[in-house]
Amino acid sequence: MNTQALAALSSDQKIDKVFHAFGYSIPVGKGCRRLWPTKFKREMAHRMRSGTLSIGDVQKTCQISDKTAYA
Repeated sequence: MNTQALAALSSDQKIDKVFHAFGYSIPVGKGCRRLWPTKFKREMAHRMRSGTLSIGDVQKTCQISDKTAYA
């Protein structure tokens, strides 16, 4: 996510910190909720379908549940 996109977030979603996964910077909002960019989700889905990345790898690196990884 570039600086302009981060600045465009509404005031209730200001960025507290950034989470890094697979070469992407994932903004983390006020409530410690990660704001997953669509581009990141598409790339991870493509990598999992092609077999270059396992669902387990995504779960561990992104610290997400099984349900979230499969979705």
